[in-house]
Amino acid sequence: MIRVAVIGGGPAGLAVATELALRGAQVDLLDRLAQAGGVPRLCAHSPFGMREFRRILSGNAYANRLVSAATAAGVRIRNRHTVTGIEADLTLRLSTPEGAVSQTADAVVMATGIREASRAERLLPGDRPLGVLTTGALQDMWFARGARPFRRPVILGQELVAMSAILTCRQMGTPPVALIRSINGPIAAAPFRWLPQVLRMPIIDLPITDLIAREGRLERIVLGDREISADGLVLTGDWRPEVGLARMSGIAIDTATSGLAVDAAFRTSRRGIYACGNVLRGVRTAGQCWSEGRALAATVLADAGLAVNSAA
Repeated sequence: MIRVAVIGGGPAGLAVATELALRGAQVDLLDRLAQAGGVPRLCAHSPFGMREFRRILSGNAYANRLVSAATAAGVRIRNRHTVTGIEADLTLRLSTPEGAVSQTADAVVMATGIREASRAERLLPGDRPLGVLTTGALQDMWFARGARPFRRPVILGQELVAMSAILTCRQMGTPPVALIRSINGPIAAAPFRWLPQVLRMPIIDLPITDLIAREGRLERIVLGDREISADGLVLTGDWRPEVGLARMSGIAIDTATSGLAVDAAFRTSRRGIYACGNVLRGVRTAGQCWSEGRALAATVLADAGLAVNSAA
């Protein structure tokens, strides 16, 4: 029986883990968070799940369905397990609630996903006040902790995740006062990009030139000769693949995408290590990552000399 370690519990990781387990592999899914499900776990809005379950689900319901399917297939989901290194013989070094441990696999799948750029990485000017956070941090504060970090937020960005941030703020009872669009970069596809207009939200196409705080909290956002009164700024988009572990483990990075370099069958530069999902490139939808994870399972099985027919 092939032993596979999947690093990352988002849609891509859960998909490849489930498919491999259904085909008879022994699969451990290692996730550094307290609960698997990835970004959708913290999204109360829809639409998710049409590709996978033929129905429209909220993000958290969708994540729960993926986790349940993996568990039913026999995947061992190990939360709060952070992989800190991958040795030459595919021994993984882990930081766990019980301390540092190690385990060896026959194959490793990296599905560590992406993250939004921080305030420092965006080189935003001005003070460094409370109230400036990414979409992921916002969703964690609200959906996981029930905390409202601000009352009058502004959203920065124009990708699909910006629309998600708008919906999250409205669900919190703190509707955004404006959307500041990026001057360049990708934009959400129709009909999602029409959301701000539908909600009659002001849209500003100017760069941020200053952030002004009062008593340590954001008070105003300056855009050239214009100011917005706001106590929150949500930084959306500007995605960065999570490749820190890969770099430390000697896995090649694609300079064009800043993600992991793979061949057409998702093999990385290190034998026995594969990758799928958003760790490979800019952001794609949960459904696209799920499909990619299922496709990768065939490569892992074929390399192990096992049957590759889908179990679905």
